[in-house]
Amino acid sequence: MTAKRPTATSDVYPPAADAIPILQREDESEARAAARALLRPTVNSARTLRRVLQQEAPTLVLMDLADELTEQCLKVCGGDMKRPEALLLTQAETLNALFNDLARRAYDHLGEYGDAADRLFRLAFRAQGQSRATLETLGALKNPPMVFAKQANVTTGPQQVNNGVARARPQEIETGRSELLEKTHGEPRLDTRTTSSTVIGNPVLATVDALNRAENEGG
Repeated sequence: MTAKRPTATSDVYPPAADAIPILQREDESEARAAARALLRPTVNSARTLRRVLQQEAPTLVLMDLADELTEQCLKVCGGDMKRPEALLLTQAETLNALFNDLARRAYDHLGEYGDAADRLFRLAFRAQGQSRATLETLGALKNPPMVFAKQANVTTGPQQVNNGVARARPQEIETGRSELLEKTHGEPRLDTRTTSSTVIGNPVLATVDALNRAENEGG
């Protein structure tokens, strides 16, 4: 099935209609070159198409099909989506024609052949579902849906701010507020979390009291 081109500059395909030319590079083996040629997507698709169309078009050359597929792929890669859109629309129309034909056949068997009618109706509805799915694919191709990505904050430690101003976390704000309340009006507060009877005086008041005593003694 495969044939090797005589030189890298030769562009003449082998005479066999199903032959696949192999262009061997200088730095690879013949087996690797054959694998690269056989794994081309357009070549594989061309082999299938030639098998399907062989009875209707026995003179089709394999590589002619592959070259045509390559040209279509290049257009799609370049942004031209006219052919895929036409392909989907014609497939939807074909499936819709199958649905109508099977539905009529099923209706004709409703009276005497109920089981046959049931099978035909099932096939008709499958064709109808495939036609609908094909049209939905065409709609998505024409108008791609918008995807909204939700960003998740997965950081666990303090975050760095670019402008150099550190933002306090809610827990730090609450702690600072509690400390401020404890020092309001210079009133000492008891720590109710312990059972100790010792009352710790306010160091700020102690300092002020010491200064007042010093002034009174000196005055």
